[in-house]
Amino acid sequence: MTTRKTPPVQTQVINPLTQRIKPARFGKRLIDFDTGSAELEDQHRKWLMETMRIVKTNAQICVVVTGFASKLGNQEKNRALSCKRIMSVISFMQREDSRVLANAEMFWSGEDESEGSEFKDDPTTAVWRAVEVFVYMESCGRAGIREAIPPKWQRIPPREVQPLPGGNRYRDWSICSPGGGVGTFGIVAGGFNIFLIRNDTTKEERGYINPCGGGSVGLGIKIKGIAGLAKLIFDTILGSISVSIPSYTSVNRPSPDLVKPLGYDVTWKEMESCFVTVPAAGAGIVWSYITFHCPEVDHYGPSGNPMKSAKDLFTIRDKGFNLQASVGATGGHLIPIG
Repeated sequence: MTTRKTPPVQTQVINPLTQRIKPARFGKRLIDFDTGSAELEDQHRKWLMETMRIVKTNAQICVVVTGFASKLGNQEKNRALSCKRIMSVISFMQREDSRVLANAEMFWSGEDESEGSEFKDDPTTAVWRAVEVFVYMESCGRAGIREAIPPKWQRIPPREVQPLPGGNRYRDWSICSPGGGVGTFGIVAGGFNIFLIRNDTTKEERGYINPCGGGSVGLGIKIKGIAGLAKLIFDTILGSISVSIPSYTSVNRPSPDLVKPLGYDVTWKEMESCFVTVPAAGAGIVWSYITFHCPEVDHYGPSGNPMKSAKDLFTIRDKGFNLQASVGATGGHLIPIG
């Protein structure tokens, strides 16, 4: 978050000022965007996240978003700014549910309805540096969205949504790290951690080793040698936990062990391409923060179009690895086993 030009107000999500003919399932006014900014505030993100967790479970949705601006600055720039604020909201919702952009009605008002002053530090302008969001659990046609739209509001033409490439994408994953090992491979000392990855939607589970070592990340050692030893330990570990259910940590649902949740729908290929880091914390079984970093994940950018970026997908707090401190801070790519 960049430094704000104006001090934030205490409550940045309030009831709508615009009255709808048909009540929406969810409706709030996200206020107090910083002066000249379209960046969402933390309170905005929290309300949008909580709303979309429910919305994406429904068969039909319709999203109505209207952007506003204060009277500070040029009128045309304020119209453009209200559009950017709309797209910030839509892009965030689109990441949570890929149906949003295709089922959204967007309007901008700019400063036309603003009752705030032209002074930057006037706290009353916070209400007009805003976006109103209404979410219906039905189609836009049934919701009667375009009824009683104020004449000054301008509609943003709908756009065709380009699907993200790569096939089926999922948000619900869980990770288990049942163990690891260290050893010397040729003249290089190194080791590996073992991870089980479960797709909680399809219930499919896959196993991986994560080669790692001190002095370099992702050691250039013979994978076949590591994989052979890892396979033996992997089978032993799996045998020891076969009598009970492996301890998985969800990377999407809140829990004491989830530090950073998965913020994107990802494919198996993207999950498997991750570079995994496990900071060393001493010998034996210890608590550690495990981060899965994807070198290239497809997602919707600020404009609503598909783009590729490197992303830290999630970080979990886990104690299920056994890697000695001599190996140092560790990291490496996932290698499938079995």
